[in-house]
Amino acid sequence: MIRICKSFFLLAFPVLFFTGAADEDAIAKKKAADDYRTNIVATEISSPDQLGWTGKEKLCKPGKVSHETYVKMLARINYFRRLAGVNDQVVLDSAWNKYAQAAALIMFANQRLNHNPDASMKCFSSDGKIGASTSNLSLFQGKAIQAMICDEVEDGGQSNKDCGHRRWILNSKACKFGFGATPESYAVRDFATNEEKDTSSFHGKVPEYFGYPFKGFVPFQVVYRNGVLQ
Repeated sequence: MIRICKSFFLLAFPVLFFTGAADEDAIAKKKAADDYRTNIVATEISSPDQLGWTGKEKLCKPGKVSHETYVKMLARINYFRRLAGVNDQVVLDSAWNKYAQAAALIMFANQRLNHNPDASMKCFSSDGKIGASTSNLSLFQGKAIQAMICDEVEDGGQSNKDCGHRRWILNSKACKFGFGATPESYAVRDFATNEEKDTSSFHGKVPEYFGYPFKGFVPFQVVYRNGVLQ
């Protein structure tokens, strides 16, 4: 059963004595609220300056983002995977970060998304081409930066009706991702090319089926219109 939390932002709670199922629900609701605060609210990046990006668009220098940004975005990825009931211990791979960062730079420099960039595009690179073809790609402006990762799980808009970005983030067999960002774009690398020699694999238990959100209490802020609830 999926239960949506709509009241956990109350600053104070009355002292109640629960027994049995009611007590278990209260504990589960608090756990869901704490998880949301820790892994979504506390991981918000509110402005491009907070990315710690070391690149330069005019020099076509991909650079990278700060360690703190990597930590925050990974926490968000694992949070959403946890809500779906799949492996929530994935990691960011440094080589994959490099591909994602190069792809994010191409999208930023050209102000358009393209999974198959070519040499006619500004800041084109072989790394960027690989990254673009194997990543979720996003452009944003202003406060939209606050929704990084969340917007891919939301996957709004008619063009995203199949929720393809969400499906890659929640891939039950995934064990690692790559992340890269600029002041107006970001990329999440989801899979390797056929030519790459990637020996990593997830050896945990893959659920027979899962959905988003999966079960238990779920904060209403992360139940999106493109999801199973309307």
